[in-house]
Amino acid sequence: MVLALTAVPAGGSLVEVRARFCSLGFVGCALALALVACGARTGLEAPDSSADTPPPSCAAEGITYIYAVTAENTLVSYYPPGGNFTSIGTIDCPLKTPGSGPYSMGVDRGGTAYVIFDDGNLYKVSTADASCAATNFVPDQAGFSLFGMGFASNGVGASTDTLYVSENINGHGLGTIDLTSMTLTALGPYTGALAGQKAELTGNGDGLLYGFFLTTPAQVAQIDATGAIATTNPLPTVTVGTDWAFSFWGGDFYLYTGNSTDTNENGSAITRYRPSDGSVTVVSPGIGFFIEGAGVSTCAPTTPPPLPTPK
Repeated sequence: MVLALTAVPAGGSLVEVRARFCSLGFVGCALALALVACGARTGLEAPDSSADTPPPSCAAEGITYIYAVTAENTLVSYYPPGGNFTSIGTIDCPLKTPGSGPYSMGVDRGGTAYVIFDDGNLYKVSTADASCAATNFVPDQAGFSLFGMGFASNGVGASTDTLYVSENINGHGLGTIDLTSMTLTALGPYTGALAGQKAELTGNGDGLLYGFFLTTPAQVAQIDATGAIATTNPLPTVTVGTDWAFSFWGGDFYLYTGNSTDTNENGSAITRYRPSDGSVTVVSPGIGFFIEGAGVSTCAPTTPPPLPTPK
């Protein structure tokens, strides 16, 4: 027997489906019950459009840019191929300690920046308009007071990522923050010659995590998920200063360094370290302002973008 299937209006419920099929008799009603059972298992029921759902991963405009926060609390974006910074707005966070300022930041795949201030409090900042909100993060968890931050994906091409932190006061090494519970978990100290050292962090969409270690000379190192150091690359020409930040983009590392206490300096210098050929290049000796934290999401390219096709 062939059943004539009648259409259910968009947004119709499974109750309507059952009623229409049961009007066709016993077989139709049996089929309706099967459909209802399947819908209960698969979520066939029309979703509640009012639900607060997170933005699609990597769908936010500009999510592949580098973002940075300055000493003046300005959020900027940076696009390395063009070399230009664009001001997004002033971060006006509901400070828990008056006068505190940004220390480090990381950016997730939805375009939200997490910024730790120098009093240890963590804030959420929109990379679209620089609006800021407090979080429930409690400072000084697991002995981590101030820390560098960076997201790395949970595997090559994974659609999820993890916020890693590097403790920069007591030498505790690597940890993570669960952004749902705002719980910080210590993973382990750094190993080898970098044990106990300070670092800024960055990661990428290949699931790799890196640290910019504030040693003499400065070093860029790959870090595994326990805090163990996998590889190190000394950068003798890089002077850290009092203000530093770090980001990965297109296969290269960008180091932002400066000394905001020196009135003769013209803001942070940008140095590019290119692992593919070992080159270290000063992109800019001074950008006119000091960068306190930089972050890039794991949506950013992991290889150099293709060159424009000649016309």
